[in-house]
Amino acid sequence: MITELNFVQALLVSLLGILVVFFVLLIIMCFTLILGKAVNTAGKKEKKPAAAPVAAAPAAAAIPAAPAEPVPVMSDGRVQLNTVSDRTAVMLMAIVADDLGKPLDELQFVSVKEIGPAEGVEA
Repeated sequence: MITELNFVQALLVSLLGILVVFFVLLIIMCFTLILGKAVNTAGKKEKKPAAAPVAAAPAAAAIPAAPAEPVPVMSDGRVQLNTVSDRTAVMLMAIVADDLGKPLDELQFVSVKEIGPAEGVEA
């Protein structure tokens, strides 16, 4: 049954249609935001971002990749200090833990050894 609508009724029908469209768009937007946050949190759990580069990155290039001789591991959990004071070793361990964003009890330090300064880096 087809009936004719006056101007006010036609205006209300078109306003209702526009409101329905915007409501559905709002629901789609909320769904995509929730889904995006879920994907981001799942991605962060799988892969942590790399630590920020340290200002003295050129000095890291001068450090040999592996020691020439194997470092003896102490069975009682102590760290072997080679020509390094206790205070310096503790400060280095704290800096490494802070840069990695991990507490000290989750890290294992086997040996701390002083090496010469890298070329172009002041001591």
